[in-house]
Formats: sequence, structure tokens, C-alpha cells
Amino acid sequence: MKNKMKKSLVVAGSALALLGGSFAIAGSNARIIEYVYYADSTYSTVVGESIQNCDGRIYTTGQTTPYKRLVGAEPCRGFGW
Repeated sequence: MKNKMKKSLVVAGSALALLGGSFAIAGSNARIIEYVYYADSTYSTVVGESIQNCDGRIYTTGQTTPYKRLVGAEPCRGFGW
């Protein structure tokens, strides 16, 4: 009887873990996002770039300005990585 109960608990626990993992992936809006920044409203001189990774960290090179264009965005794979 104890063995049967243990097996049932293991099966139920595994099912919950799998369901929880699939909801975490489906509910995630995490994306890799890349912007290019320009010197002014003519958008002719690039002065910087930024990338936001799946973990939310933002990496920037050069300058950031109000004049930016989205150059890339794609969904993260798996559990936000």
C-alpha cells in the first residue's frame, strides 16, 4: 500500500511540474530586443546601440538618444534563456 501511494505521489508531482513549466513558457513575453540610436532626427548618423537580453539586462554601447529605431526583436527560447 505504501509503495502504491509513493508511486501516485511521484506521478502527480511530475505532472504538476510539467504543467507548471509549460505555463511558465507560454506566459512569458520575454524577448531579445535591439535598438540603434541616431545623432538627430535625420536618422543618418548612428551613435549607439542597445540590446536587452532575455534576463532583462540591457547592454549599451556608444550614446543613447531619443532618436532610436528597433532593429531586431525575437522571442526567448525555453525558460527565458
